[in-house]
Amino acid sequence: MHPLVKRILKPPYLVAIAIRNRVLFALLGSRLTASLGYGLLSNAFGREHMGVLYGRKKYRQNKMGLSGNSATLRRNVHRLEKGISMPNRRKTFAMDYIEETIEQYAKIVAYGNGDIEELKWAHDVLTRYFELVSSSPIIDRLAQKFRSIRYVTHGNSTNTPCPRGQRRESPVSYDAFLELSHRRESVRWFLPNPVDRKLVDQALFAGIQAPSACNRQPFKFVFFDDPATIEEVANIPGGASGFQTGIPLLAVVIGQLRSFEFERDRHLIYIDASLAIMGFLLALETLDLSSCTMNFSDVEAKERKLQKRLKLEIDERPIMLIAIGHPLPEGMVPHSAKKSLDTIRTWQSE
Repeated sequence: MHPLVKRILKPPYLVAIAIRNRVLFALLGSRLTASLGYGLLSNAFGREHMGVLYGRKKYRQNKMGLSGNSATLRRNVHRLEKGISMPNRRKTFAMDYIEETIEQYAKIVAYGNGDIEELKWAHDVLTRYFELVSSSPIIDRLAQKFRSIRYVTHGNSTNTPCPRGQRRESPVSYDAFLELSHRRESVRWFLPNPVDRKLVDQALFAGIQAPSACNRQPFKFVFFDDPATIEEVANIPGGASGFQTGIPLLAVVIGQLRSFEFERDRHLIYIDASLAIMGFLLALETLDLSSCTMNFSDVEAKERKLQKRLKLEIDERPIMLIAIGHPLPEGMVPHSAKKSLDTIRTWQSE
């Protein structure tokens, strides 16, 4: 509702809101009544419903289409990895999804739209899988189909599970990491210097090493370094008042619901993207770059505006914006005291 209309109708408007809330709270008796209440009295979750349904439709279309579904392939290959890693591995496993995996792998290779690293990983894990499982008519048929797929591997390394003991010791001490964590602060004042894109790629490469549910990585980073565009985009969510004109580089992190087949996974875009973002922010600090995250509240008018500006589809949801640049030495930084460890942590004893 327009702010002017709100001011004119303030008393009845507030009364209507209070009545609506009372009715909604009264419907808390069951999930059915709560859902009916929101469906009839509030559209607060309407955009999420649309996004999830659109994402599921997109997932199915990609999976059934000629180009294949990268999210399906990534999830299944990761499941195969976990099966291969089992200490008491069964002689035959993954029978409920191995055919689907080969089908998606074949489509992506044939269509030529796959990520090189993704296909190398899938190729190596599938090769190892067929080396380990016991022979059977189904396994033999799928193994033959897999070997008939014309894919040229890149590099000599093998991207399959290996013992943790083969990893080298951590080159970073706890004290050094803690110092880096303290060094990362929300910086809002930057030098007018441009940000080297190679440094951004370095930081992002570190960030995307973060864990992701079934390794699907359902997000993308969109960067802007044009001052006029930065100011325009940074103004959309709010929270950047006063410093949006001096941001050298702006990142918009987008979650993609099309990575999931089921509603149960709808929150993973926020979890997985946030894990990657934290690594990205810490990596920026090692490259003498600072940052400030701008959370994106679920305000439909703002989402629609950003969706239109970035040409996003219905299932693509903004996670957050990130201002990036070389910090202004005399720029003030809030202390932002963190909660104490005792407030955050609880040990559960039997």
